Amino acid sequence: MLLALMAAMPALANPITKYVEMSPAFITHIGEPAIRLSYARAELSLRVSSDAAAEAVRTHMPQLRHAVLMLMAEPSVDALSGSEGQDALRLRIMEALNEVLASERTEATIDDVLFTTFVVQR
Repeated sequence: MLLALMAAMPALANPITKYVEMSPAFITHIGEPAIRLSYARAELSLRVSSDAAAEAVRTHMPQLRHAVLMLMAEPSVDALSGSEGQDALRLRIMEALNEVLASERTEATIDDVLFTTFVVQR
């Protein structure tokens, strides 16, 4: 009986995980302008749970990229140089991207934001 129940619900037994790469890499100045500008370079992948969510991300990629760039420029160089600051930025990015998808009336959500590369140049 348990095998029959598991066979009837394959989606629950094997949840879908898709990754959508946000390419090209993000490069932006960070912090307050000083004598010498500081830059951050990041490559991101987004984890979603369905083909529909992956398609919604691809459809709204220009808006999503804009949101990421605006958020990357806000923190100070010191904040982004440590893992705590990078993790806080990652969570803010995920929240902002989900807000964009909601404002576009999609039912898609982003489950996680992954930095695959993150470099700060002082």
